Amino acid sequence: MPASFEILPATPTDAAALSVLVNSAYRGEGSKKGWTTEADLLGGQRTDEATLREMISAAGNTILKYLDEKGQPAGCVYLQ
Repeated sequence: MPASFEILPATPTDAAALSVLVNSAYRGEGSKKGWTTEADLLGGQRTDEATLREMISAAGNTILKYLDEKGQPAGCVYLQ
């Protein structure tokens, strides 16, 4: 049986969880296992909650969040 998941538009209340997800994917320790890492090239955070809230709230923008079978964010994409 396939795992269940959802893809939904993010809301400003998702900003905290998405910030953790994006920062871990691009600059966290776990990112060093994949091709997306920036950990050795750049310091600091890739994004923060305030920036993500602005991006989500801006007209014409959408962030889609991928929720795993437990309802936890496991991916996202920014559409402009």
